[in-house]
Amino acid sequence: MIKRSISAAAGLALAIWSAGAIAQTSPQPVAKPIGPGVDWSLRGFAVQRFEFDSNRELDPESDGAVYGSISTLGLRMDARTKRALFSVNAGFSGRYYGGPGDTENLNTINPNIAASLTYNGKDYQISNQMALSVQPTTETQFEDSGIVDEDVNQFTFSYNTGYAHLIDARNTWSLNGDIRIIRFDEDVDDLNESESAGINTSWRHQLSQTTFLFARTGFRYFNTDDDSQSQTIDFTTGVDHQRTSRHQFGASGGVSVVRSEDQDTPGEDAEINVGFNGGANFSYRVKRFNAGLNFSQSLDPSSDGDVDAFTRLSGSVGYQITRFSSLSGTASVSRRTSLSDATGSDSDEGQFLSLGPTFRTQLTDTVDLSIGYQFRLDDESDSDIGTGHQMFLTISKNFEVIE
Repeated sequence: MIKRSISAAAGLALAIWSAGAIAQTSPQPVAKPIGPGVDWSLRGFAVQRFEFDSNRELDPESDGAVYGSISTLGLRMDARTKRALFSVNAGFSGRYYGGPGDTENLNTINPNIAASLTYNGKDYQISNQMALSVQPTTETQFEDSGIVDEDVNQFTFSYNTGYAHLIDARNTWSLNGDIRIIRFDEDVDDLNESESAGINTSWRHQLSQTTFLFARTGFRYFNTDDDSQSQTIDFTTGVDHQRTSRHQFGASGGVSVVRSEDQDTPGEDAEINVGFNGGANFSYRVKRFNAGLNFSQSLDPSSDGDVDAFTRLSGSVGYQITRFSSLSGTASVSRRTSLSDATGSDSDEGQFLSLGPTFRTQLTDTVDLSIGYQFRLDDESDSDIGTGHQMFLTISKNFEVIE
């Protein structure tokens, strides 16, 4: 099943939007004319990361530390017209780990391929994005299901499309749809391969020069290979307020209704969960200093097939030391509570914490260096607390392929 699914996803990989390290290191395009009204650019990037992790799988009884080297190479092509932008990212990451800890399944070569297309009309915008990414579950499942004691690869394929229409100077209406497919290269207890699809519509109104109101409603379908299934309806409303040029504040609130059941006994064990969704955010910026705080609450199915209540609080600070160097720090704490009985899983809870500083400096016009530390904590209700310390050094370089 996994080979057939991966093959199908690979067939779509020529036009995929990636959210990993490739997207983060991609440079901005440099225009080159190739035809009437079309400018294009082709750029390359290389990233070398070295890391040390005292307990990568956050096992309460760690079997030892691991050290690794992650090399990423890729290309980005952009084609731009007066109204449209088409971008393609293609690259791969090679991982090699050693040390006394468990390095099984860590040494891999993973592709990350991407594409996006945006068209801006007179009073509307159409966007399409597709992505195929391959990442270890110790990274993807930390806050999702909390299952990080098995380091296998997760294949994630996603497609997003959207239409936004400017009704008048104060009102904008949008319609968006997406699909997501998750596969794993090995069978892991409680991790289920899944598919989900959703559609949502929203309205945004400019109340004043500094204040916007919005309302959103959506539907999502979720299915796993162990026959658990759920349907979710969301209603959310909120406000965004730019208090001054330095302050920004936003808040939202609504309700989520989730129906879940086991398809082995359709209708017999169906259950309904109703919960709050929404959150708040605040940001502050002066010449050299910036800080932000974000809170979110949602009711969603996780990758293990359970319907979970997710609560997350995160914060960040940054300081521009010089024109070329900066120091930043991030911290986040999240809580996951399982609400599912229909899937056959026992209710459980998990709390997760991550924090750490990062120093970045620009060595040359095309070479950047970053050094950082991250602390992670995994507190599951049915096991002892697991902690890990990670230190990393990253060098990235952008270069022109065609001038």
